[in-house]
Amino acid sequence: MAGRAWEAEGERVRLRDGRAVLLRPAGPRDAAAVLRVINAVGAERQYILTERFPASVAEERVFLARLDRSRNLMLVAQEPDRAGVVACAAAMQFMSGRYPKCNHVCSIGISILASHRESGLGTAMASRLVEWAALVGYHKVEAEVFAANVRALRLFLGLGFQEEGRRIDHVHLPDGYTDLVMLGKVVGVEAGSGTPSGVVGPGAGN
Repeated sequence: MAGRAWEAEGERVRLRDGRAVLLRPAGPRDAAAVLRVINAVGAERQYILTERFPASVAEERVFLARLDRSRNLMLVAQEPDRAGVVACAAAMQFMSGRYPKCNHVCSIGISILASHRESGLGTAMASRLVEWAALVGYHKVEAEVFAANVRALRLFLGLGFQEEGRRIDHVHLPDGYTDLVMLGKVVGVEAGSGTPSGVVGPGAGN
């Protein structure tokens, strides 16, 4: 039986363009690769708030070693033949669990190198994070994306997320201001209804 992305052996996924990647949990040995991906995407100044992640490789290695994997998951996408990490995605407990009233909420973020965009990788990673969040008992998943990032909006809306609000002109990109869009999806049993909202399957669309 094939493994799942959040299990130790990972999950092999075929992208739309025929390339294959291995989705697996990130560990301390991936610290440098994770920072490389985040900093490469951040340097584009188009997709994520971070332009350069402040942690050193040693600090990121400690973070990944100490990560509570019962409530947090970081995935990397690795090219099996080249052994290079081309994307990372995380589902983290809201505000690191500092606010008990929101411990049922999980925040999702994705960074993908330009070479692997528009291939279905983003949807593959996000759908597995949502599925994992439901399996470990989260009630809700959330994400924030720039309104100018039409690809990311399409991805999350396609997975059943709903737009919950916007911070108008909250982000200043090189070509002007854009809104910060707040998205959410209930994956547990909705309060008072007893009706599951549904768990996203492993299909990849974007």
